[in-house]
Amino acid sequence: MRVLIVDDEALARSYLEGALADIPNVKVVGAAEDVATALVLVRRERPDLILLDVQLRRESGFDLLAQLPPDDLPAVVFVTAYAEHAIRAFDLHAVDYLLKPFDGARLRVALDRAGARLRGGPEERDRLLGLLEALRAAPRYPDRLLITEGGRIFFVAVASIEAIEAQHNHVVLHAGAKTHLLRSSLTALESRLDPWRFVRIHRSTIVSIDHIVEMQPWFQSDLVVIMRGGRQFRVGRRYRDVWDRWKGREAE
Repeated sequence: MRVLIVDDEALARSYLEGALADIPNVKVVGAAEDVATALVLVRRERPDLILLDVQLRRESGFDLLAQLPPDDLPAVVFVTAYAEHAIRAFDLHAVDYLLKPFDGARLRVALDRAGARLRGGPEERDRLLGLLEALRAAPRYPDRLLITEGGRIFFVAVASIEAIEAQHNHVVLHAGAKTHLLRSSLTALESRLDPWRFVRIHRSTIVSIDHIVEMQPWFQSDLVVIMRGGRQFRVGRRYRDVWDRWKGREAE
């Protein structure tokens, strides 16, 4: 399988090239950071599959699809940081995707699926372009937060954050065994996060539903959530719907 990588982040391109190098019968025929370069590589290398970032720096991955010939369209697997409710649009349109961050095992699954759909033709193109309108209306949430701490500037992956607590004019991010201080109000940060993944459980606490492992009753009919990292947080009475949200996710 001949694979073309289209992603505007150099680290993402490098990661994919390294991961694909370990998979038998897969050859990376090129890597592009923008639509113009990708078009040149598609016409020259004729890839069987494109690993395509949805949101490029100045363009969209759909700008590339719109310029490819419908009768000779390679299979496409989207690489995306879109939120969970937008991912449902991918499922609805039967389009494969890799949700950042992903590992080698998930990449292999996507390649196996793509192998059965090589050269999908006009129907494949219509399915891909039919997704565009659904995604245009979907808000996009950050997959990392910029932290300034002790003279250092670095990013924290949103997926690693299990809880956020208010602390005066800042919030404390609990990510694994580490904590980070971010200058923001809890309400302002909450508005930037995917509501399918993060839920307010107290006026001073937000938790990641993905990191909840257990809920236990507490005094006077209160609840306590227990996180994957072992931290515990009390659920305020105004926020008891977190139980229904968590149970709904577990049932999916």
